[in-house]
Amino acid sequence: MGILRKSKKERVVESRRKRKTGKEPLARQLLNPGRMLFVLSFLGLTALVTLICFFGLSPAGPRNLPNQVARIRVVAEIPFSYESEILTNQLIEERRRRLPPVYKLTLSSYRRFETYIDKLQEGLDGLEVNTNETGAAERMSEIRAFARNFEPDSGYNLNSENIAIILNEIESEKRPEVIREGILILREIYREGVYDSNNQDINVGSGSLLRLNIITEAGELAQVEVQSEEDALRFLRINMSALDIPREASSALFHLLRNGLAPNLEFDPAKTEELRLKVESEINPVVVKVIEGQTIIEPDTKVRPLELEQLAAYRQSLKADKERSLGFDPLLWERLLMTIGILISAAIYINVGSRQLRRHRQRILLSVTVMLVNLTLLRLTTELDFLADTKPSLTALLPFMAPTALGPILAAVLIGTGPGIFLAVLVSLFHALMQGNSMTLLMVSFLSTLLGIYYCHNVQVRARVVQAGALTGLSMAVCIFFMGLHAAFDVSVILEQMGVAIVIGVVTGIVVVGILPFFENLFKFTTDISLLELTDFNHPLLRRMQVTAPGTYHHSLMVANLSENAAAEIGANPLVCRVCSLFHDIGKMQKPDYFTENQREGFNPHILHNPSMSALVIKSHVKEGVQLARQYKLPQIIIDAIKEHHGTTLIQYFYYKALKQKESSNTPSIFPGAPRVEIDKVNESTYRYEGPKPQFKESAVIFFADSIEAASRCLPKVTPQAIDELLDRIFRSRLDDHQLSECALTFEEVENIKKSFSFTLLNMLHSRVEYPSPEEQQKAVGRAGSKSGNGGRKSAAKKKKDAPKESSTAPAQAQAQAQTVTPPTTPPTHAAAKEKATPHSGSQPV
Repeated sequence: MGILRKSKKERVVESRRKRKTGKEPLARQLLNPGRMLFVLSFLGLTALVTLICFFGLSPAGPRNLPNQVARIRVVAEIPFSYESEILTNQLIEERRRRLPPVYKLTLSSYRRFETYIDKLQEGLDGLEVNTNETGAAERMSEIRAFARNFEPDSGYNLNSENIAIILNEIESEKRPEVIREGILILREIYREGVYDSNNQDINVGSGSLLRLNIITEAGELAQVEVQSEEDALRFLRINMSALDIPREASSALFHLLRNGLAPNLEFDPAKTEELRLKVESEINPVVVKVIEGQTIIEPDTKVRPLELEQLAAYRQSLKADKERSLGFDPLLWERLLMTIGILISAAIYINVGSRQLRRHRQRILLSVTVMLVNLTLLRLTTELDFLADTKPSLTALLPFMAPTALGPILAAVLIGTGPGIFLAVLVSLFHALMQGNSMTLLMVSFLSTLLGIYYCHNVQVRARVVQAGALTGLSMAVCIFFMGLHAAFDVSVILEQMGVAIVIGVVTGIVVVGILPFFENLFKFTTDISLLELTDFNHPLLRRMQVTAPGTYHHSLMVANLSENAAAEIGANPLVCRVCSLFHDIGKMQKPDYFTENQREGFNPHILHNPSMSALVIKSHVKEGVQLARQYKLPQIIIDAIKEHHGTTLIQYFYYKALKQKESSNTPSIFPGAPRVEIDKVNESTYRYEGPKPQFKESAVIFFADSIEAASRCLPKVTPQAIDELLDRIFRSRLDDHQLSECALTFEEVENIKKSFSFTLLNMLHSRVEYPSPEEQQKAVGRAGSKSGNGGRKSAAKKKKDAPKESSTAPAQAQAQAQTVTPPTTPPTHAAAKEKATPHSGSQPV
């Protein structure tokens, strides 16, 4: 011990050096245990936040929807390649579009026309024999009749002029050969293929050649240049002109043969699909290579499907990258620096702007714990991103499934709206960073959380917490609606996002209600919700007090009314004052007969004990009250109020009685001038409560209300002046005794407490009108029925008769007042002695 402690001389030298230099050395400042603990705590918190929020977080950022406006720029931090399904499908579609369909050549039209021409040739031979000896006019008539009656149902247009030219211009021996050559030319045209230019599937313009997949007569697939019907007619005309016959004959033969020319391509869907599948199987997937540093997604632009595919491939490459298996990447270091900046700002705010947090380390510990729990839930929600691979619609819902309002609402209910708003800023910032620096998400989550905190201000009913969570979800749903309209999302996506936000808000409120008792017990905080539940008069302690100490119970109710109104005047918590007042004297239930308010039979047990023993019994009700409170698991704030509701005040009656007994018991001096021998010295600490003094405003209000309520019982007459004098006397004595030296109560607040006490006491101790007895009522009725003349004489006689009665009651009233003011023969308790002044104040007992 001697080595660890500094000598007195060293401490003096050090203090002198401090006064000279004005500050401690830098090394000592850095090695200050408090500063070192703060630095270590700060570094630990930074590491925890970074680990929870950003460790292992993909640099690719959050997922996006097609045509959604990107919030951040995504740059490839590693080179990678992937097979693009979109580009491969585009290539396949291009090949399918460029692949000509498969057609079959049909010669059925040609064969039918060939049969028709054979019959026509036979008919022409017979017609020529029949018309050789006839005149020209009759012959022409025969030819018209032949053309009109030959195969009328064939559908071919047989012109009589063309028949006449063929008969007249082509010799009969040569005619079959010429017609056969024309049929052969027509057959070649059919074999090459003729397509209909009006067909939309193969429309390439009039007169153009087209290579089509044709199934030949042998059943083989070949690409053949086919011609349109116009080109085929032109080809037929040219070949007819090349025959060794007159011009008129070739023209007539052309018009005859053109009836047999028709498109002969028939689409084959089975062969076409088979060919397309074969071509698709031969196409290799398109491989896209992305170099390091290449931009994948630009910010503030709509994300196209190709970019989404590239981003998904980038995510898969990051997961497979062994070098990044530990998660140490540039994004992590960037987020670490941002976390340090945010936490430094938070520390500065706590040190400069938030006295509520700075003076209570337990509040800081609670805020940090709640924030870490909330950030953990947000990260778990972010990790649900893998479900989007199986259900892409979850991509749009994940940002709004995060319960960002859980921690702030919990902190607002436990320690106030200020820390709740402070926590809302931190949680919203880290959530926005996890979602790719989304300023939109930051504002939406922060504003919706603010509404929930505002609705939870001074909450006293658990259902209101659930309503606050629902309001948070509803406000976020409204923001989602307008954001969805701006981003041109589908109505179904917007409705799903709004529904998720509302459900998460309600669930957040329910979870806060569920975990609230756990945090209350863990950090020894008491919410107004729990306090309101303790105001139930069916509480076991209150029910027991009503039976065993009814006077103390009534006293507690009066103190609760006084303190509750006074707390409202100075801005303290009225509910805390009311609940603590109800339980502040529960220790009196152990020995209720030792307190005047419970002495119903007039016997005072204090007459059997000396003053020190009586003072010990009186003081013990504080310790016994603390034990009962802990036994029944009452909140810590009630236990503190029980300890502090008497402070370190003096139990004046028994202290004065002890002084008188000491004076009477001192040994007289043997001769003049000789010293007197003191048998027992009266120690003032024996007659003082052990405290502590009031530490918070609500405790100070109860401290005063307890004394004022007890002293007001001894007032001979309740008047505003008497009450004000009583208040001034008791407040002055408590202030002179330095009972408020450890409480942050201002003089202005003390004056407001006195005014509130005065108003409440005047209403509590008001007098009632004294109603006449039945005998007096009958006499009054009889006098009212008498004559008016006798009435005057009777009233004069009554005055003379009542005069001595008034004089006889005056001594009785004086005697009652004297009995009230003068201390009784049996010793009163501290409750009756609270109105007495301290010994050094020089004032007399009330």
